[in-house]
Amino acid sequence: MPPMNRRPLAAALLAAVLLVVTVFALVPVQSDMAELLPEGRTEAGRLMLRELRAGAATSLILAGIEGASETALAGISDRMAERLARDGRFVFVQNGRHVLDEAALAALFARRYLLSPAVDAAAFATPALRRDFTTLLDGLQSSAAPLVEQFGLPDPTGAFPALIAAWTGASRVRSAHGVWFAAAEAGKAPRALLLIRTQATGLDLGAQDAAIAAVREAFAQAAAGTQARLLLAGPAVFARDAAAAIRDDVRLISVASILLVGGLLVWRFRSPWVLAAIAVPVLLGVAAATAVTALGFGFVHGITLGFGMTMLGVTADYPVLLIGHRKLHEPAAGTLARIGPTFTLAVLTAAIGLSGMAFADVPGVSQLGVFAVTGLLAAAAATRWLLPRLIVAAALAPVAAGDPALLRRVERWRRFRPAGLAVPAAATGL
Repeated sequence: MPPMNRRPLAAALLAAVLLVVTVFALVPVQSDMAELLPEGRTEAGRLMLRELRAGAATSLILAGIEGASETALAGISDRMAERLARDGRFVFVQNGRHVLDEAALAALFARRYLLSPAVDAAAFATPALRRDFTTLLDGLQSSAAPLVEQFGLPDPTGAFPALIAAWTGASRVRSAHGVWFAAAEAGKAPRALLLIRTQATGLDLGAQDAAIAAVREAFAQAAAGTQARLLLAGPAVFARDAAAAIRDDVRLISVASILLVGGLLVWRFRSPWVLAAIAVPVLLGVAAATAVTALGFGFVHGITLGFGMTMLGVTADYPVLLIGHRKLHEPAAGTLARIGPTFTLAVLTAAIGLSGMAFADVPGVSQLGVFAVTGLLAAAAATRWLLPRLIVAAALAPVAAGDPALLRRVERWRRFRPAGLAVPAAATGL
């Protein structure tokens, strides 16, 4: 019996880990989902995709502050707006204090007759002008005389107020203490409002994480010593929260799967080293897939890594197939001779099935296809030409699984397999 030597397997595992770490350190990984979207085949489609990528609506954040008096909320709103306005991650921060500056007002006022919905031929008829001048004289005799003198005398037809009213629309936002508040309702506490637009698009989840963290930090400093609460909404916030929920679910499922599969393999082969043998080709496949995808596309998207590594989970079957069919003390050549055709067929069918994704018109699907096919072929090559020497040196092979009578009792439960169809059938009915 040849001596057991696990050092080559340990060295191969360490080298694979170092290679993966090096690749991830050198390869740019992006989180902007706009990079995965197609260009669009029609003008309407291209317009929609441009808006998804860089439209103002996708990067808006609506912040609400509540839990204090109106005066305190107005102060918090002003301090938050002042701090965020100096942050380069935001291109627009507005709480109602200065909706339009003097330059913007002057530009709108100069073009009031072009933009106002109140301007038509009848607005300049004698009866309409007489009515407007009468209203103007009444305004000059009221407490609003300074405003009437500034805007009314140059605009007796009221084109500018009509323009502002049209742009304001039917908004229920009210102004108190110089800042925006939600509409007052009986029994509801006051809520100050801020409208924020981030520099990054709403689909850049990494940048949105940083922007939302900056908003929360600004609130924490502005509301120090109060009981105020911060509420956030908007497309960017919804996308970030959805991504976080998916990430948490995937992490939970991944950890549970690894523990269950790892426990089964250790029980079946009676050695934790089988996990190291499985990890070597899987890690090499991930490293090769990441490097090739980065060379082809210039970057690797986080979504590609997440779904791609899940798809590469099939590569863990390759070393299991090799180790599971090896007889104790059998040379690697004998095992490969038995499983070679089956192994080759499994690899080719999986690679051909995934290769169609690489030629898709959608960049995200194409990148995922390249990642999956490259990783699968690299893992298969490592299993075929590298792993045999390692498992022979480590003497990895199936051993007796325990009392065969117990296994026979477990096998009796197979007769109840048709009952398992009731669950998906009931789910389909729902």
